[in-house]
Amino acid sequence: HHRNTRGKPMSFVDMPYLAQMYKDIPDHSNVCIRKAVQTGLSELMICMTLYHAGWLGKIVAYILPTFSVRDRFVNQRINKVLTGTKSYRDLLPRAKDIGNNRMKRLGEGSILFLGSNTAGDFVEFSADTIIVDEIDQCDADNLEKAKDRVRASSDPRMFRLGNPTLPTIGISTLFKNSDQ
Repeated sequence: HHRNTRGKPMSFVDMPYLAQMYKDIPDHSNVCIRKAVQTGLSELMICMTLYHAGWLGKIVAYILPTFSVRDRFVNQRINKVLTGTKSYRDLLPRAKDIGNNRMKRLGEGSILFLGSNTAGDFVEFSADTIIVDEIDQCDADNLEKAKDRVRASSDPRMFRLGNPTLPTIGISTLFKNSDQ
């Protein structure tokens, strides 16, 4: 049922490697993805976000580098997907929820969209799933606080992805220390 930000149904013709990732990644609880630009992995994270919140009733925190990146991402990607797909629209409890760039209710769950540049975004909420997109561009000190947000979850999950900047920091280090 998912339609991407261009309003098209999902297709793996141009990116066949994604099909296996869509099958495998959701089963893991701690994922680090070192990626290149325009690889379709943010779309995978969007699908997981909507599934975890809308169908599993989870609280998802989707973290992006800054408020301005968050607002552009929510307006250009999330809102288009939510309004362009009937099954997502049906899970929105109120039509006005679509305009909120910070939080959205979806089914029994909710999604928080956070900018890593503000420490205040990382207090006083609990989450089941944390997704950090473009991790190398995020504030590392505030991301450390994100781990505490899933402590109370019975099924905590953390997904981190980004384009590497240096081989000794960020996603490169996380990926190197993972099972790859």
